[in-house]
Amino acid sequence: MDGEHPGTPPAFTTQWQEWLAESLLSGVAHDEIVTVMRQRGFTPEVARQLIATQEGATAFRVAHRLLGEHRKLRSLTDALSDQWSQSPQAKAVPVMDPPDPETFFEHFYFANRPVVVRGLVDRWPALHKWSPDYFVQEFGDAVIEISADRQGDPRFEENFLAHRREVTVREFVAHIMADEGNDRYVVARNQMLQRPVFRRLLDDIRHLPGFLAPVALGHAKLWFGPAGTVTPLHHDDSNILFVQIRGSKLVRLVEPHNLPCLYGDRSGRSPVDLGGVDLTRFPAMRDVPVTEATVRGGEALLLPLGWWHWVASLETSISLSFVGAFDLSGHSTSWRYA
Repeated sequence: MDGEHPGTPPAFTTQWQEWLAESLLSGVAHDEIVTVMRQRGFTPEVARQLIATQEGATAFRVAHRLLGEHRKLRSLTDALSDQWSQSPQAKAVPVMDPPDPETFFEHFYFANRPVVVRGLVDRWPALHKWSPDYFVQEFGDAVIEISADRQGDPRFEENFLAHRREVTVREFVAHIMADEGNDRYVVARNQMLQRPVFRRLLDDIRHLPGFLAPVALGHAKLWFGPAGTVTPLHHDDSNILFVQIRGSKLVRLVEPHNLPCLYGDRSGRSPVDLGGVDLTRFPAMRDVPVTEATVRGGEALLLPLGWWHWVASLETSISLSFVGAFDLSGHSTSWRYA
C-alpha cells in the first residue's frame, strides 16, 4: 500500500481491505498487523477497530471456515503425495503382459494407478498397416486438418483455433518426414477419424472385450506426427486408454494429489514444462515425484483420472486415445471440477 501525506489519516481503500483480510486469514498476529498499519499512518486504535470489524463480517467468517476446510484437504493431499513418493511405482510406470480384465480394473483402474500393457492390441491390423507411407498410398490427396506453427507460440494449446490448417495427407507426410519438431501435428482435436474419407481406418482396430466398451472404437482419437512433438502438461477429466500404434512416446506423469503444486488453471493445463522444470518459476515442484513411461508400438497406457501428463514423441508416431469408454458394469467416472 502506498503511504499517505504526514498527518493525513489514510483511506481504508479496497487494497487495504484485501490486504487486511489476507493477513488475518494467513494467521498474521494482530500486533504485527497493527505495527504495519501504524507505520502507514493509521492510529493503533483505528487499526484494531478495523481488525475487529473485518473479523466480525459475515463474509470473513465464512471465508475463515472454508479456508479451514481447504487446509485440512490440502494437508491430506500432501500426506497422500508423500506416501506415494515412497512407492517404487513413483519413478516408473509398471509394464506387464495383458492381465485379465478383473485384475486390470481392480489393481489399476479403480486404484487410480497407471500401467503399460503389452500385447493387448496384438491382433489389430493397424499395427502392421498404418505408417506414413500407407497413409499417403491410401489417402494422399485427402484433406486433413492439422495443428501447425506451434513452436513459436508458447500457448499453442490455448490458441488451438489459431493454429488450425488444412493440407493434404501427402503434403503433411512430406513435411514431417523432412523435419522433426513440434510445428506440425495431427492431434485429437483435429478430428481426423471423424471425417468420412478416413472412417474405414476404424476397420483396422478391434474390440477389446472386458477392457473397452464396443462404442469406444467409434470415438477413437488419432495422433499423428514426427519426432519432437510435445503435448504440454495437463490432466483430463476421465480415464483414458492410450494406444501406441507406431513409433514411441515418452510420457511423464504427476500423481493427482500434487494438484496444489502444478500451478494449473481451471481448464486443467499447467505451465510447468516436464521436459525441464524451471524451479525458479515453479518452486513448489521441487519435491514432486515425476513418474515416467515409454510407450512403444503395440503397447497401451492407462492414463487414470486426474493424473497430469506430458507427452513427447521420440520418433515418427501414430497413436490412438479412447476416453472414458471402458467396459464397466457401472458408469465411467468423470471429474467435474469446473
